[in-house]
Amino acid sequence: MTIVSKIKKISILIRLSGVSTLMLAACLLALTQKCDAMDNSIYTTLSNQIALNDELSITANNMANANTTGFKKDVQIMSSYTARDKISDLKMPNDIASISDFTSGSLNQTGRPFDVAINGEGFFMIETPNGNFYSRNGRFLINNEGALIDQQGNYVLSEDGGQITLPLQNQYVFINKSGNIYISENLIGNIGVFNFSNLKLLRKAGNGYFKTTLEAVPSDKPQVLQGFLEESNTSPIIETTKLIDLQKKFSMSSNLITDVYGMQRNSFRVISK
Repeated sequence: MTIVSKIKKISILIRLSGVSTLMLAACLLALTQKCDAMDNSIYTTLSNQIALNDELSITANNMANANTTGFKKDVQIMSSYTARDKISDLKMPNDIASISDFTSGSLNQTGRPFDVAINGEGFFMIETPNGNFYSRNGRFLINNEGALIDQQGNYVLSEDGGQITLPLQNQYVFINKSGNIYISENLIGNIGVFNFSNLKLLRKAGNGYFKTTLEAVPSDKPQVLQGFLEESNTSPIIETTKLIDLQKKFSMSSNLITDVYGMQRNSFRVISK
C-alpha cells in the first residue's frame, strides 16, 4: 500500500462525521500497520457512508423546499472507482455531484395579477447586483418606482434584457401567454422567457436562482400563465420514504464499521500477547 493511498484513506476517515476518536485511531493504526483485509473493509464502508451522507443532505434539502415556489429538486449522481491494493482491486462508491431535476411542478391558481408561471420549458431572467440569474419563481410585484421585481427586490427583465416599468395607477393588468403586458389594451412591455442549450450546466445560486455561462436564448413560443404559480417538483411522500431508506442504510454501514473495528481490536490484543 503506497503512502498516497494511505493519505487518501485517512482523508476519508476524517471527512466522516460521527466516527469516534477511538475508532479513528484504530483505523489509522490499521493503515500504518498494513492490516489490508480489515483496512479495505473499513475504507469501502466509509466511502459508502460518505456517499450516503451527501445523499441524506440532498434529500433533506428537497424536503425542506417542498413548498417553495418554483423549486427544482436535486438528484445525486453516483459512480464507482477502482482502488488497487496488494491483494485485489476494490470497487468504491463515488458521489460525483448533484444535478437539478427540471421537470415542471404543478400549477397553483392564485388569481393575483403579477403571479405568473411558465407552462413548459424556460426561465425568467432576473437582474441582481451579482449579474443576471434565472428563475422559475414567478411571484412578482411592483416597487415604488413602478418596476416589476421579484420577492428579493431584483428586477424582472424583458425579452430584450431591459427592466420592465409599469404605471403606478391601479389599472387592469393583463398578461398574455407570450408574456406581453397590457394595461387598458395598451402594450406596456413583456416578460422575457429564456431557454438554454444544456440544462445540466445550470447551477443553483440561492434564493431559487440558477446561474450559467451559457447564452440565454429567448423562447420562440413561451407559455406564460397569469394568476398562476409553479409549485415545487418535490414529492414529500417520495422524499420521506427515501430519507427513511437512507437512514437504514447509514445505520447498517455504521454497524459494519463497529464490527470490523471490534475484530481489529481483538486482533491487536492477540498479537500483543
